[in-house]
This record gives sequence, structure tokens and C-alpha cells, in this order.
Amino acid sequence: MIQNATVSDVRQIKKLLFETWSEVYKDVLTHEQLITVTSDWHSPDLLKKQIKDQKILFFVVKEGNKIVATCNTGEINTKEVEIQRLHVKPGYQRQGLGTTILDHVIESFPKHHKFRIEVEETNSRAVAFYKKYGFRKTKKIILEIDSIKIPCIEMILKT
Repeated sequence: MIQNATVSDVRQIKKLLFETWSEVYKDVLTHEQLITVTSDWHSPDLLKKQIKDQKILFFVVKEGNKIVATCNTGEINTKEVEIQRLHVKPGYQRQGLGTTILDHVIESFPKHHKFRIEVEETNSRAVAFYKKYGFRKTKKIILEIDSIKIPCIEMILKT
């Protein structure tokens, strides 16, 4: 069930994000690099701040009391939305949950016609998923944190 994230969800969200990053990037980043990136990008303080921010749509998908997916988005302007993160717990992937989440994002922004996401370019499953949904690659970018360079692809969906 999709519901708005709350501050009390932060611990589970952080755990889910670390699990998904560890699974996807285990052959790309060292364990130390995974710790560095996820500690910064998924810090409890940052997650709490994003959950409280009225301009950010931050939600979770729960099975019972367990969070199995999360997504947060931010409005770039009156026509464009950035999907900042979309993660589905390993074991729950390939069951239509990602599509349900994207459908929810688009329904949540009915006046917006452009949705943007940055995907790590070696994450071929995610790239294929977004392409299947209708996103198109627009450019390559490099994200950097503590001298760790992460090559990404910006993908755009126009509705």
C-alpha cells in the first residue's frame, strides 16, 4: 500500500536504500564507497528533511508494517518533476511495483508533462525498466561525492 512517508519510517527507508544500493552496485563500488555514498545521500537527517518538505512528494510502499519500496520527487517547475529516488527492495522487484510507483507519481502531478530521473549507467535493469515505461536517455552526467565518480544517464519521460 502506497502511503506518505513519515519521520518514523526513516530507519526502514535507510535500510532499504542500503540494501538496494548494495545489491545493484556491489560490482561497481567497493563496500567503503557504498558506505560513503549511502551515508551522505541517505543520511537520516536528509531523509527527515525531505519527508518534512512540503515541496517533496515522499512515499513508501508497505507490506504489513514492512517498507518494500520508496520514492521521492521534487517539482522542478510548473511542468517538470524530478524523481529523486525510486527503490524497490530486492525480492519485490519484477512484480509490477515500480510501474505502480511511477503511475502514482504521474497521477500526483497531473499538470506536469515532463518527468526526469538520473540512473547510474551500469544499472542496466533500471535503465531497461525506465525505457520500457517510456523514458528516453537525454544525456550523460557524472555525480561526484568525496571523489567517488558515478557515471549516470539522465532520462526524461514526456506525457
